[in-house]
Parts: sequence; structure tokens; C-alpha cells
Amino acid sequence: MQILLVEDHELTARSIRLSLGRHQLTHALNCASARAALSRSSYDVMVLDLRLPDGSGMGLCAELDEQSPQLSVIVVSANNDLQTKLRAFESGADDYLVKPFATPELIARLHAVVRRRQPQQTLENFSLGEFLFSPSAQLMSSSSSTFYLTAVESEILRKLIQHKGQVVAKHQLLEAAEFNQNTSNCLEAHIKNLRKKLHKYPDLIKTVYGLGYRLNPSYAKTITS
Repeated sequence: MQILLVEDHELTARSIRLSLGRHQLTHALNCASARAALSRSSYDVMVLDLRLPDGSGMGLCAELDEQSPQLSVIVVSANNDLQTKLRAFESGADDYLVKPFATPELIARLHAVVRRRQPQQTLENFSLGEFLFSPSAQLMSSSSSTFYLTAVESEILRKLIQHKGQVVAKHQLLEAAEFNQNTSNCLEAHIKNLRKKLHKYPDLIKTVYGLGYRLNPSYAKTITS
């Protein structure tokens, strides 16, 4: 696993480096060095602190969601405020871990976000309106536009399409995405991102209050190759 750690607190960085010794880890102290590292190499996952000396980790996360959407991002922060968590997910984070944290939990979450990126054994794609949706590539493509989803967004959308026309409970979507933030607010942040990216279809994902979400079946079709 190739990991980019963006953390300016040396003691925290040293502890993470020691615990992840068998993985290939690059340490960046700030936003500028993180961008430089990403320009030189590719990484499976970035562990990102929010408070950095030369800028906001939140801003860097949003920037990478546009430029490198296939890079998994785990935010680590001492801030346990729900609104901050939601902003992180809306900026493209795949997970959020509150400091201080146990090292085994970080390792488990690293493996979980990387596992979401791995191609499924069944090469199942979907048509969604004018788009072809490839979950294994996290890619939405049409004749006029192409864009990527995050790993969590991709798994949530896959689950909704597989059960199109049915109500999918919130806990089922969280389980499908192997998502560690077990709160409906955090799930809503990912649904909001999906709706924003698929804004051409405002009635695609319906909220069924108190139960979960339902995908409009008139848009979706399974394509298995």
C-alpha cells in the first residue's frame, strides 16, 4: 500500500510511520510538499491533517477531489465537530478519524478504503440516464462529459441501482460502502455529493424520510460483461 501522510505534528507523524512500517509511506509536512509528492508519484491513500501551516487540509482535499478523484483520503483531526466532518465528506474525504486514535483503527480504515477501490470480480456496469457507470473504475461517462466518484459514492450508487425502485435503508448503504462513520448525517453528505454530480437528474435519488433512499428505476439498467 502506497500512503501519503500529510501531517505537520512530528510526534504524530513519527507514531504513524512506526505503526505503518511495512507499508511504503511518504511524509509531507504541508500542502505544498503534498502537492509536490503527488506530482512525482501515485498513492493508494492519503492520510490528511486539517490544520497545516501553509493552508487548509479541507481545501487540499477539495482540490484533490477534482484533480485526483481516485485517491482515497482519510482525514485525521482533533476536531470532533459534526459540521467539520460533513464539510470534509463534501470536500471528497472517504473517511474521518478523530485524534487521538488507536493505531489498529487507522490500519483497519486504511485497508477498508483501499479495498473499496479494488475491482469487483463481476464486471458489472450500469447505464444511468445518458451515463455509463463503471463502479470498478468509479467512472461516470457519456458522449459529452466524464467524471469520477469517490469510493464511498460509487458503492452507495451501486447499491441503490442494484435495488432500484426499492427503499434502501441507511444502514444498508453504510454497510455496502464499508463506511466507518455510522451516522445518517455523514451518509447524507455523500448523497448530497452524488446529487450534485448527477444534477441533470434531480429526481434520481429520492429521500424516504425515516427509512432511507430510493433510486428512480426509470433511469437505471444493469450491463454485465
